[in-house]
Amino acid sequence: MCPSFELFGHMIPTYGICALIGVATAFLAAYLRVRKSSVHSVEDTMFMLLYAMIGVLVGAKLLYLIQVSPALIRDLPLLFSDVQTFSARYLSGGFVFYGGLIGGIAGAMIYCRQFKLHLFDYANKLIVIIPIFHGIGRIGCFLSGCCYGIPCDPPLGIAFSHSQIAPNGIPLFPVQMLETFTNLVLFLLLIWFTGRKQCKRHEGVAFYLCYYAVVRFLLEYLRYDDVERGFIWFLSTSQFISLFILAAGILLFVKGDAIVSFLERKLKI
Repeated sequence: MCPSFELFGHMIPTYGICALIGVATAFLAAYLRVRKSSVHSVEDTMFMLLYAMIGVLVGAKLLYLIQVSPALIRDLPLLFSDVQTFSARYLSGGFVFYGGLIGGIAGAMIYCRQFKLHLFDYANKLIVIIPIFHGIGRIGCFLSGCCYGIPCDPPLGIAFSHSQIAPNGIPLFPVQMLETFTNLVLFLLLIWFTGRKQCKRHEGVAFYLCYYAVVRFLLEYLRYDDVERGFIWFLSTSQFISLFILAAGILLFVKGDAIVSFLERKLKI
């Protein structure tokens, strides 16, 4: 669609712009969620998100590199002969959402342990920002042509003409925009779900994990970037991870009180 645009003589990647907008929106949403709270510290919230965002970048990149590890190993000699090509293939792009999700949670946990906070005291307030960040990021995927969908006839199918990732000239289903829509729905549902008086500290996270795991598992059937995603048996990597994410969400619903108690007592988070 529009992988980049020119600004003051420089080419700006649209994916990067969407990522920045997503981060800014996430921080703004987090601030609005806790600014009037007598329980949650705005300062701790912002720094926790900073730790989480660092974890998102590291985790998303690591899982991508794991997925493409056979090609990465094959291309290692490029580090010495053609660093620019190696960087373009493996370092400048390529992020996997589930790696970012796991890394983001790990970053938040590190902050809570370091500053003696309880993660689940903030969970219901902050879980709603994930689909905001993710949904805006998927718009960037659509504009740049990554994470593209299966071939599909118009009017649903949209053909790319300047993508360096998706096949150009072939109408493809805009699965990225469908995922943006499902994230918007998830955001609205989380606002309602976590706003209920009877909602326990862990249930917002459990709701998120269950919803997204099911949606992502199904959306993977509409993806066409098989090489980039990788497969484990007959499931894509993300479908395989979705099974564990769904199990974790169900377990958190059923045994949430015991799990939260263990995390706070043993892991000091």
